[in-house]
Amino acid sequence: MLTGRQLAAHCEKVYKTKWVYWYGTCGYKCTRSLYESKKRQYPNHYTADRASGYERDIAAGKWCADCVGLIKSFFWSGGVFEGPSKYASNHCPDVSANGMIALCPQTGPIKTMPDIPGIVVWKPGHIGVHVGGGIVVEMKGFDYDCRRRDVSAGGWAKWGKLPASMISYSDEDGCGDCEIPEEPVGQRDLRNGDEGADVKQLQQNLIKLGYSCGKWGADGEFGDCTEQAVEAFQRAHGLAETGVYDAPTRAVMEEALDRLDAPVDDPRDVRIVGGNCYVRTAPNTRGAKLGVAHEGDVLPYQGQTSADGWHLVIFKNQNGWVSGKYSRLEG
Repeated sequence: MLTGRQLAAHCEKVYKTKWVYWYGTCGYKCTRSLYESKKRQYPNHYTADRASGYERDIAAGKWCADCVGLIKSFFWSGGVFEGPSKYASNHCPDVSANGMIALCPQTGPIKTMPDIPGIVVWKPGHIGVHVGGGIVVEMKGFDYDCRRRDVSAGGWAKWGKLPASMISYSDEDGCGDCEIPEEPVGQRDLRNGDEGADVKQLQQNLIKLGYSCGKWGADGEFGDCTEQAVEAFQRAHGLAETGVYDAPTRAVMEEALDRLDAPVDDPRDVRIVGGNCYVRTAPNTRGAKLGVAHEGDVLPYQGQTSADGWHLVIFKNQNGWVSGKYSRLEG
């Protein structure tokens, strides 16, 4: 009997190996013959403006599925990742996303979803798989491919347990030994287009370090402003400016946060001189404005001064930077 944990592990592997979204597919290798077949079958999806994307997938030897095809790929291959597919096998019928949720004997509103790996999440016309810890893997669409994000980010309407004829959700049935990739929140690579609690935490960390994420702040959506903030952090720390929050960037950022949170052994203050000035989120005029410090104000120094002479201070109970042109260290 296939298990919920095995389905969750399958979906994690789909995400890690970067499967792509092809409408009407169920875990197949991207080939020319598959493309021509699906183009004839679904002309409204396989349009000319998408042809170059399909060509890239074929050249790269990618594997593909659509949203419900992600689930079918697990059952129809007997749980063998990227294995041969047998149509409608393991009691999994060829149904749509709406048809798959209709098979579930137990469902509930998404806010009541239990933390069970392998249950499905659904909204009209779309379905994904909960892999545990409130994280969902889904084949989101042609422009997004496979996504892994917090369940709160998907607009899901309900959750469901697949029928017992297809799957077991009990650890007593052998799934306790299933290998599930460990990828806690905050450990995956993050890039433009990602969403979730880990994106929100990254944005909070960037803001804490003085890098603006735009007017939306820490909204849990990795957009252009967050990408620019990551690039600015990478540039300031001698990293490759990819805009991707990868392992090297994560390691350096954790060190920067540790330094920021360490007790300040420098008891000096920063006095505002030469007129009023803005306090910013970064040590430059591109940083967002936290407010105005007035001439004569004294702000606690946080032990850091940038190469351009900006001082890190406490302003309105948060870290901010003031230009050395308008401030001086005292004490």
